[in-house]
Amino acid sequence: MLRFRLRNLAAALLVSLFFVSAAAQSPREEIAADQLRAGGIYYTYHPASLDVTPAPRGFKPFYISHYGRHGSRWAASDKSYARVLATMRTAASDGVLTPLGERLLADVELICAHAEKHAGDLSPLGRQEHAAIARRMYDNYPEVFRGACDVDCHSTLVTRVIISMVSFTDGLHERNPKIRFRRDATAADSYFVFSVDGMNAARAQTTRRAEEYRHSINDPDALFDRLFTEPGYADRKMADKYKVYDNLFSVAMIMQCVDLDVDIRYVFTDEEIYNMWRGYNIHRYLTYGPSAEWGDNIVADAKPLLRNIIDNADKAVAGELGYAATLRFGHDINVIPLAALLELEGATFRSDDYDAVCENWIDYRVSPMATNLQFIFFRNKAGEVLVKVLFSEKECRLPVQTDMFPFYRWEDFKAYYEPKTL
Repeated sequence: MLRFRLRNLAAALLVSLFFVSAAAQSPREEIAADQLRAGGIYYTYHPASLDVTPAPRGFKPFYISHYGRHGSRWAASDKSYARVLATMRTAASDGVLTPLGERLLADVELICAHAEKHAGDLSPLGRQEHAAIARRMYDNYPEVFRGACDVDCHSTLVTRVIISMVSFTDGLHERNPKIRFRRDATAADSYFVFSVDGMNAARAQTTRRAEEYRHSINDPDALFDRLFTEPGYADRKMADKYKVYDNLFSVAMIMQCVDLDVDIRYVFTDEEIYNMWRGYNIHRYLTYGPSAEWGDNIVADAKPLLRNIIDNADKAVAGELGYAATLRFGHDINVIPLAALLELEGATFRSDDYDAVCENWIDYRVSPMATNLQFIFFRNKAGEVLVKVLFSEKECRLPVQTDMFPFYRWEDFKAYYEPKTL
């Protein structure tokens, strides 16, 4: 894992430069600078900004509302690993592996042994990501968590999300052992932490359209010709060569998320990596995002979550909530629609021109591992309330009038966003 750690450290040191120049850089240039970005939603967490703008004079933070995606994980399905391993083992048995194929098989054996019975699990890096986010939250806004306060936590029923929640609260507990946590993972909360009706209703159509696009811009034969000595072997021996190609790319990209120092990106050319990113970027855009074709209903999935954020904040403002913070944990399929509903920069582009989408809606920016939205609330002695929104810890601009960016008056925030929850 050392090679990945060094690359991640270098990326973190350059993160400020990345965000200053991101608007001027194309995704092709960004991926050329760091191929791990081609993992899209598998891209590990890189804090967007560590700068904290001081609150206007007289305002102090008193409440935090949060929604976070789970941290880095193994591949979601055993099939991704198993299909690649079975393909390479069969080719070895048939005696058709090139030296590159033999190298890949040896590495895939190690990867699959490491991943055995871990499909979908949060990795050690995923736990570290959430604990670190929590520690920074505390360090930036210690007034919120002063003394023996209470924090309300909600997770989906998925184990990696529950462990992300526990890791986050562990990070806060390190800073203040007096914090009392109410942790919950119940189907009763699914209506706001895991609303997916719009996504599910369109899934068959979005998946089909995404696969058509991805397969139209990728050529698995070129890679298989480098792995196998026998021309046309993939067509004769594989039930679906595109699926094997897709799985091989997914396994290659998910390795940045786990603690095994094996990197199989060497089987792909730079152009193949870029084109596979484009294909999967469109898959995520159509399936979870604000697409021109299906986006309205998918983005609407975030309405109950935004309503919950507003309602709890109103109670906190009125002194009726009883919690210093409300922490919610879920998935990319929830945070992507929420970012679009909030109209955050980079999260709202709409077009049926998929080449244009890949220049304007970028999955590794919108929802890498451990993506989070933080709503920080401030109040002065006169009772005026301001809110600041962080997108993966970066202060972000909202489509709400303000003369004190990145702070917004709570009544202005509500006037703009409450109608969106209806």
